[in-house]
Amino acid sequence: MFTIWRVIVLFLLIGPSFGLPPLRGMVPRGRTRPHPNKAGSTNEKFHNCNAYKWDVYHGANGGIGRAVAEILAADHHYHVVIGSRSLAAGQDVADSLKSRGLLASAVQLDLTVDADILAAAAYISETFGKLDVLVNNAAVHFDVRHSLSVREQWTSTFATNVVGTAVLTDKLLSLLRKSEFPRIVFVSSTKGSMGAALDTTLAFQDLAFNPYDASKAAVNMLTIGYAKGLKDVGGVANAVCPGLVDTKMTASMGEEILASHGAASPELGARRIVEMATLEKRSGVSATFSSRNGTIPW
Repeated sequence: MFTIWRVIVLFLLIGPSFGLPPLRGMVPRGRTRPHPNKAGSTNEKFHNCNAYKWDVYHGANGGIGRAVAEILAADHHYHVVIGSRSLAAGQDVADSLKSRGLLASAVQLDLTVDADILAAAAYISETFGKLDVLVNNAAVHFDVRHSLSVREQWTSTFATNVVGTAVLTDKLLSLLRKSEFPRIVFVSSTKGSMGAALDTTLAFQDLAFNPYDASKAAVNMLTIGYAKGLKDVGGVANAVCPGLVDTKMTASMGEEILASHGAASPELGARRIVEMATLEKRSGVSATFSSRNGTIPW
């Protein structure tokens, strides 16, 4: 039997940059363009939760993933296991946390490689014997890679965002079920909301990134499925949109666009993810889709 701290696994996609070019119509830093919303519109409910958010966590020195890891380790006393495509990059994050007296470790994880998933699950099982929280934070956005064919865009996006996420979650399910209160957080996007998809008063909702948008809609269905699957042991699963966050990945949007759309700091973007990861056992919150601004329609 293991007597340990609470354990959370945070899987981010830290690794080499995909070298994504700016999207058509985007403005480099230092240049401006008009706000895409109609004059006077506010969109408060979803204002900070729209796309142009590349969920590819390349680099271990910033971003939502690192902010989530730091908050959970420092403020909530979790042992954070960081999964990343680059073990060295993930280890850098873990070492940074450990240098502050926090609990952290790293495992190599490419969601398209079954051997990585099996090894990660084995490490968690052998080291901790259970898993309290899983944060599925890794995703890719290939829509702007014009060198890829349509088929390649769809298969590559779904391989990581949906299939890999599902395989990983399923493999860790038995460890989650050993926790007193298992929690899963799926990091999603308003771009995956069918309820908001046709609302053109929301910033960027008039733009379609079909593979990415569809993959996030599928992630939302994974959320509902795993919420049902954990119900018998009192576990929960919820989807969260962190919103537009000012990171290296969104830098090509330009400072004016980021500011006009209320781009948040990584710490603010991490807030709702952390809230869902640290829910109280009797909260009853499960099968929900939300941002820090409130509920998002499925």
